[in-house]
Amino acid sequence: MSAIGVRLDLRVLVRGGVLSLTFATPGVAHRLDEYLQATTISVSPDRVRVEMRLAPGVAVASTVLDGLDTNANGVISPLEQRAYAEHVLRDVSLTVDGERVPLRLVTSSFASVDDLRRGLGESVLDFDAKLPSGSGNRRLTFTNTHQQRIAAYLVNALVPRDPRIKITSQNRDYAQSTYEMSFVEAAAGSRFVSLDSLVRWGLLAFGAVFVGSHLISSRRARLFA
Repeated sequence: MSAIGVRLDLRVLVRGGVLSLTFATPGVAHRLDEYLQATTISVSPDRVRVEMRLAPGVAVASTVLDGLDTNANGVISPLEQRAYAEHVLRDVSLTVDGERVPLRLVTSSFASVDDLRRGLGESVLDFDAKLPSGSGNRRLTFTNTHQQRIAAYLVNALVPRDPRIKITSQNRDYAQSTYEMSFVEAAAGSRFVSLDSLVRWGLLAFGAVFVGSHLISSRRARLFA
């Protein structure tokens, strides 16, 4: 696990294990004049999941609410929630191996208008996409330009649960508006073997050889005694 950056969202870490620890706890650690947009990306053999946690600071909450509570009645209706999620969806893009991959909204949740105004709430948008078939060295690129003037972007990858996938590198531009992940996907029916596993198997093999040699030596000693 790498340790790029200094801020940490403990909730994300507990849920799955983050490769790079740079998330801030919404409403506490990020600046009041920023719209924190913390994204986690997870890759499985057939899908890519993108979760975005959007937390406006007090100083920019009214700007964000202009796009959320469009009729200014103090309630974010299901229709307004859907419209905002689709707006965000238009502002992000995902490519895999240079091929544009369409994202779709899976679930969403929104804090109350009062909590957002006080800088205590966050919106959570969960997207996913079908991962194009492939194997070997692969590259994923995620771009987010939503509310670019006031945004503070953070992007990280979750440790893959499937042993056939191994993340080899992560790169971001200065603003973290663009994120690139290199990963290796093993062919179907195979899996990567970790260094720890190799060490354990090596120690077991060494122990077996050592015990076997000792037994043979002891037997020979008894025969010729």
